[in-house]
This record gives sequence, structure tokens and C-alpha cells, in this order.
Amino acid sequence: MLVVAFPSPTIGGSYRWLEDVMAALPERGLRCVVAAPDFPDYPAATFLSRFPAAEGIVLEAPTATPAGRQGAVERLLLRLRPDIVVPHLLADVYGGLCRARRAGAPTRLLYAAHEISPAILADVLDHAVCLDAAVAVSRGLERIIVDVAGLAAERVWRVPYGVPSPSRPRAAQEGGPLRIGYAGRLDPDKRAEDLVPICHGLAAGLVDYRLEIVGEGSCESLLRAALAAEASAGRVSFSGARSREWLYERGYPRWDCLLRASATEGFPIAITEAMVNGCVPVVSDFEGRAVEGVLRHLETAVVFPVGDARRAVDELRSLSLDRGLLTRLSLATRAEAEGYTQPRMLQGWSTALHGALSRPARPACGSCPGPGPGGRLDAWLPAGAAEAVRRVLGRQRAPMPWPFTYHGGDAVADRLRLRVEALLRGAESAPTQDC
Repeated sequence: MLVVAFPSPTIGGSYRWLEDVMAALPERGLRCVVAAPDFPDYPAATFLSRFPAAEGIVLEAPTATPAGRQGAVERLLLRLRPDIVVPHLLADVYGGLCRARRAGAPTRLLYAAHEISPAILADVLDHAVCLDAAVAVSRGLERIIVDVAGLAAERVWRVPYGVPSPSRPRAAQEGGPLRIGYAGRLDPDKRAEDLVPICHGLAAGLVDYRLEIVGEGSCESLLRAALAAEASAGRVSFSGARSREWLYERGYPRWDCLLRASATEGFPIAITEAMVNGCVPVVSDFEGRAVEGVLRHLETAVVFPVGDARRAVDELRSLSLDRGLLTRLSLATRAEAEGYTQPRMLQGWSTALHGALSRPARPACGSCPGPGPGGRLDAWLPAGAAEAVRRVLGRQRAPMPWPFTYHGGDAVADRLRLRVEALLRGAESAPTQDC
């Protein structure tokens, strides 16, 4: 199994999944390799050191063009000839795989679906004829892959994230302030800025609360400025990015609830971690929540409409006033999380990988889109000749040359967004293989 990944310093989310899987699958007899391009501000060697049980390879591209990047992936696949390649937030892996297959590489392509992203899904659709298998972390993503991407149900597996058991019991308390935690990226796609009106609403409603914000991102400076008064009063604190071990020791056991406000999610690992620790999720009604069926309002979670800070404040006030409700939800959410263990996740991935290998690989095709122009030389010379000239001239890669997607904010992604939203509002799908 070869994973070609964007080298991000991110600790949580899908990178936590990648660390867990790469640490455990070699123990199950699977050779695992992680490859990553070298970025000036985050060297590949630093990123690869996070996967000591897997072989690490620095992916070298001599030019900054799409053809150069995809050529680097092609050469890697022809050299290693892995059974399965899994792209992780690197769009050029798809084109590189198509090129390698035409040159004789036997590699299967597996899409690991972690988030509901129409832009990333558009890249997958560009190369759907080459897609051999997929693993989805949630029922919503599972349905998207079958109904939108068109992959046959027998080639799709649902493997939810698995998390460790609690390291120590949650410290419940009868009274005092409501202890709220936020763990995750502080970015617009997570609607982290919604923390501001929620905190202001809690203060205006005289709710005694303490919010600890764990994470970092582009919204951090905005949050620190907008919540300066609350921080000075001791109601809000910022703890920066923290490890899972810190969250299990000093976060979830000390929080009554975990607050998340996203509009879309695959299925957040932080929510699963909070649940297994008995920390009650207070979450927005993000796309995919209802389909998954795990976070049920006033049964295993507290749910408020996306962007509705007033409703979020009302729900948090109810938890603050009714500690019996908080205790009941804490017990229920812990019981619900028993199906999201690490051993179950790892067995699911082992089953999916062996299942993908048991089916014939898709044949090489010539219908997938090419890499596109990389500059003025492509207008004057054939594609191969243009790349050869760039290599001779020593045109090196740009600071951030490997994109997440080729469809960021374009019309294709917008159309897919409408299809995905319609599907998650109630479309049915054929059952797939639940690991």
C-alpha cells in the first residue's frame, strides 16, 4: 500500500487517521509506504518521520508544472509497482497513476474519502474510469461515492474512524461553570468564527461557562481579538494545537461538552474522541450528520442549525441548568461510541484492502484528462519536449506546487455541491460493505 500525501503539519483530522493506519497495518502483514513532495516551509523528511513503521520516500519533481508533478508520480509507481495507491490531498496522483498504468504498472487506485468536498470529488470524477475501490469514513460519504461518483457498491467499504479508549474517567461535577471545549482547526470551513457570537450570547445570557479552544488556523487571530474581553475575564482560553494524548489527559476528561459549528463534515475524529470519553457533542446540523445516524439530538448529542448562534446558546444554557440531562447524554454518548474503536477501524481497512486486491484492476485508459499546460513553453513545443527544456534549464518547482485539487471553486465543483446537498437531504443508496 502506497499513500502519496500532501505534507501538512496538521496534527488531527485525516492526518491522525493516516498516522494510526500506517502504524498498525505493517503489523498485519501489509507493507506500507508513504511518499510526499518536499516543500520549503515543511520538509518532506519532517513529515515522513511521523510514520516510523512505514517506509518514507521524498517525491521529487524537477519542474513546477502539472506534467512534471504527474511524471514524478508515474516514475515512483513504475519503480515501486505497489498493489494499491491511495492519494491523500494530492490531485496529481490521479494523473500520475493513469500515466503509469499505460506504461504497465499494475497498481490499483483507492480513494479514501474523509470529507465532503465537491472540489476533491470533481478530481475523483475526472478519473472515475481508473478508480478501483474506495473507503468512506461515514454513511454520507459512502452514498456520495456510489451515487455521485458512480463506483459499484461492491467496490466501496465504509470504515469509520476508530479512536483509543479513555485514559482516565471524565471528571463530572454537580455545579459550577459549564465546561466547554473546542478541538479542531480554526478555519473558515469549520466555521470557527461562530465561536464569537456564541460566547457573546452566553455572556449576555448570564450563563456561567468556561471555553477552552484547542487548535490553530487562519481564524485564530480573529478569535483572539474578538474574544479578548472574555479571555481577560477567565471565560475563554486558547491552548494552541495539542496532541491526542494531551486531549485525552487534559481536555475531554475536564470538559462537559465539545462544541463544533461546521457546515459539512465527513465524520470528525474529535467528536468520536469526545464521545468515547463521555464528553457530550454540541454540534451544528452539518451535512452528513443525519445520514450517519450517530449524533441524535437529545439522545447522543445536542444539535443546533448551522450558523444559528442563538440556538447554540439556548442549548448550552439548557445543559448548564439541567445537569441531569448532561449526565444522561454523557452516558449515552459513551455507549454510542463503542462501535468506533481502533481495532475495528484497522480490521475494516485490512478487509477493504484485501477486498480491493481480490477484484480485477481497472484497465489502462486514455480518456482521463491530461495534466494541462504548465507555461508558455507548452504553446510552442510538444508536451514532452517542453518538460525536457524545463529540466535542462533548471526551472525548479514553485514554493507550493502540489495542489489539493484542480477544481477549487469552479463551475464543476459548484454543480457537484448541489448534487451532494440533494443526496444528503434524503436520497437513498444501494447498501455497501460495512466493515
